[in-house]
Amino acid sequence: MHTMCKEGVSTMIKLLLFVIGCYIIAAAVVHVYYYFSSRQQSTKRHYILLDYEQQDSIEWYYRSIKRFSHWMGIPIQITVVNTQPNGDLLQMVDRWSRNNHDIVLNDRVSGISDQAIVIDLSKQDDLCKLPF
Repeated sequence: MHTMCKEGVSTMIKLLLFVIGCYIIAAAVVHVYYYFSSRQQSTKRHYILLDYEQQDSIEWYYRSIKRFSHWMGIPIQITVVNTQPNGDLLQMVDRWSRNNHDIVLNDRVSGISDQAIVIDLSKQDDLCKLPF
């Protein structure tokens, strides 16, 4: 009877190792699929933020879009359009662009592509275009 217990335990260990092996193979397949599918979808999203009287919240919007895009693995480009840029906004955007190269400050909207997502921060309806 003692040898039957050893055989049963041996069989259970083999079955457990088989199940763990299946999980590892499934996880590897999902990671490989994600790697190749994300490389095909690496088109950069361009957000144009129209910043009229919203200079206090622009940092929050930038950091939120940046965090979301990093989490989703989507490259981004952000253009902040402000007709009256003050020194603080100019310094913030300059500091961010030195570190990340994904944000620029313009004083007018020009050359908007069809894929660009234009968000007027002063309009409540446009805020639903944000990715988060």
